[in-house]
Amino acid sequence: MRGLSGVSVGSTAQLSKTFTEEDVKVFARLTGDYNPIHLDHKFCSETHFSRPIVHGMLANGLVSAVFGTVLPGPGAVVVNQTINFTKPLYIGEEVCAQITVVNIRKRFIDCKYVCFTTDGKNIMDGTAKLWCRECEENLLDKMVADLPIGQKEYIGHIGNGEERTRDQCIQSLVRCVREFALKI
Repeated sequence: MRGLSGVSVGSTAQLSKTFTEEDVKVFARLTGDYNPIHLDHKFCSETHFSRPIVHGMLANGLVSAVFGTVLPGPGAVVVNQTINFTKPLYIGEEVCAQITVVNIRKRFIDCKYVCFTTDGKNIMDGTAKLWCRECEENLLDKMVADLPIGQKEYIGHIGNGEERTRDQCIQSLVRCVREFALKI
């Protein structure tokens, strides 16, 4: 089943990024999360991590970037997400967020994702449900496109006695369904 143009069950997309020490400092300033495990080399040297790690939610921002810019793309909103932090992501490691669409239903797209480093270390995985207004609208367009429109046979009368062709009736039906779909 297709949602947005080119998005279907099995569609995948990915983005990669290397988070720098400056990225981590900016994230700490923006969120107030000054946990020394992310910022203090001396503190980290005394832990099993040995060096600063990227905030998990900063790494999750890469997943959000895929959702909002690539798959499904602009206008998509995360309404539910599970996150499993499996390994630490160290500052300076390149990470790739890979998304796979597993289900499309009405205005919702279910995805699974995995974030891994270039050496194959899985640092995070999970699932997400995305709301996407355009998904339902594009599905309707596809359904209408599959109908044999163009035949000009007489269909019937509307309340005022006006005759309507098949094309006109289908277009009226499409407008009504769209208006109803946008309300739910």
